[in-house]
Amino acid sequence: MKRGAAGTAAALARLVALALLAGIPAALMTALFTDSLAAAVRLIEPIPPHLRALLPPAAALAAGMLILRRWPDAGGEGMQSYINGVSLRGGRLDAPSTLLKFPATILTLSMCGSGGIVGPLARICAGIGSALTRLALRASPPAGGDDLRIGTVCGFSGAIASIFHSPLGGALFAAEILRRDSIRYADVIPAALAGSAAYGTSAWLLGRGPVFSFESPAPDIGLAGLAWLIPVALGAGAAGMLFIAVFNGAARYLHRLRLRQPAPALAGSVLLCAALLLGAGWAFGDSPALMSTLESGELARLPLAETAGGHIAAALLAITAVKIVLTAVTVGSGMSGGLTGPLLIIGAAAGALIGTLAGAAPGSPFLFACMACGLSAILGAALNVPLAAIVLTTGMFGTGYVLPAIAGAIPAFLVFKGRTVYDYFRGDEGGNRDAD
Repeated sequence: MKRGAAGTAAALARLVALALLAGIPAALMTALFTDSLAAAVRLIEPIPPHLRALLPPAAALAAGMLILRRWPDAGGEGMQSYINGVSLRGGRLDAPSTLLKFPATILTLSMCGSGGIVGPLARICAGIGSALTRLALRASPPAGGDDLRIGTVCGFSGAIASIFHSPLGGALFAAEILRRDSIRYADVIPAALAGSAAYGTSAWLLGRGPVFSFESPAPDIGLAGLAWLIPVALGAGAAGMLFIAVFNGAARYLHRLRLRQPAPALAGSVLLCAALLLGAGWAFGDSPALMSTLESGELARLPLAETAGGHIAAALLAITAVKIVLTAVTVGSGMSGGLTGPLLIIGAAAGALIGTLAGAAPGSPFLFACMACGLSAILGAALNVPLAAIVLTTGMFGTGYVLPAIAGAIPAFLVFKGRTVYDYFRGDEGGNRDAD
């Protein structure tokens, strides 16, 4: 009995050590990355608008020649690399791609590519967790064979927890993204410990707030408002399916050209240049101004709202379409950028669009309920992470919005779970989610 208790205590201590080893560096890396991206964007700001159209090909050429040509895994979003590394290689992730994904993403997002930070940061931190765990295992060989997997999952969870300030959301995301229809508690428990360490480091030691946070009023939507949540969930889920179709179409077309980098990235940059020249600068990078407007609920300040003659619904529809196309072209061409951040914007915009058509006033609890529902739905549908979607959405909007979050994620997941954004056009990569 004593030996069993001692063994349990040792296993728990090892689990905590692995969680701390991956979670704390994840918080530090998240802070370094977001600060570096902000500094890079500030450097770009003085460039006159008519010259910014030169930035996408410059970024494509620099990243393509110096990084992506030799290390293509440093491009793309990063989560598929994490899925494959855990499912097929026991948690082993390529170290050069981990390190080079940082500059590749900064180049892409600061120089007018369209994407997000969640996927790249999760991949970077998962790679750091993998590398640190391998170093630790050399000094203290494991009794079992799952330590490398655990360290990698913990690094991923730490990044999500640092970005959203949600340890449980990070743990669920890290575990759910690996398996389409199930979840491993052996992943969730250490990931939750790592997420807690990352959150504590980010919030208490570094004094950081969450990257995404909606200024939501007290929830009060009534039965009539509740009836609209299912149409919102289905509409946002359908927007997620449209995103998948456009993304895979762009990536498939560029792949068929059978050109080595930087040629695909340069080909994609042509459309990005055209969009910049047409005044769509608000859609580039991780679109902080656009996200800030959605978070505040002040839809009259949306890009294109004035151009659309004050018709908020038309502006939201155009914003959704533009963000889908530009993100698909950027990431589909092999440049490094996330898909989760754009999906947050598209989901919230789709929810706001349907809410506006249903009569929601800007800044009203009903509008925010629709945005929460749409955001949760698109994560549940396009990423197949319904539990993480509910927890993360509730964290962003407040606990009073848990019902819209549930009403979005669960129906959208059940209806649209046959396809995810990770069911890539290349071979059977999407099928790897259930390999373990």
